[in-house]
Amino acid sequence: MKQQKLVKFNDKGIIHYGHISWERTKQVRELALDDKLLVIDAIYPQRWIIEKKNIVNVSFDEYDSFILEKFQQAKDKSDVLPAECVVGKLVKFNTIDGLSWYKIIRVNKTRVALEWRGYTSNLEPVLGYGGTMNKQRCQGLIEEDSKLERLFNDSARENHNA
Repeated sequence: MKQQKLVKFNDKGIIHYGHISWERTKQVRELALDDKLLVIDAIYPQRWIIEKKNIVNVSFDEYDSFILEKFQQAKDKSDVLPAECVVGKLVKFNTIDGLSWYKIIRVNKTRVALEWRGYTSNLEPVLGYGGTMNKQRCQGLIEEDSKLERLFNDSARENHNA
C-alpha cells in the first residue's frame, strides 16, 4: 500500500489540505494524463480535481497542525451550543480504531442529519461520510459526552487544587 502524499492547495483564496488519491480508477488515470490529480479533502467529505502545478507537498507535522487547529475551532464553536441536537453541534462516535466526528447539519422533529469531519481518519461504519439518525439517540450521545466532559473537568480541577 502506498503512503499517503499529504498536500495543500489554494482554491479562491482558501487553503485546503488533503491527500492524493491513489485509487486505480479510469478517472484517476485520465486525470494524470492531463497533469491533474484527485485530492481527498482532509476535513470534509469532498474531493477536488487539481492541476499538479497548484499542489504543494506538506509535512505530516504541518498537516497534523492544520487538522488540530480546525478541530479546536469546531470544538470551541460546538461547546458554546446547548447540549442538544442543534445545527453545528459536534457528535463523536467510538469506533474500532478510536473516535469519529460528525457535525449536525440538519435537524427535524425526529431525525438528525450528520456529516463526517476528518479530525481523525475514522468513519462510523453505518454513517460513513454522513447520514441520518434518530434524534433521541443522537441526543443521548450528546448528553453522555457532556456529562463525561463535566466529570473529567471537575476531577482535573480537584486534582489541581489538591
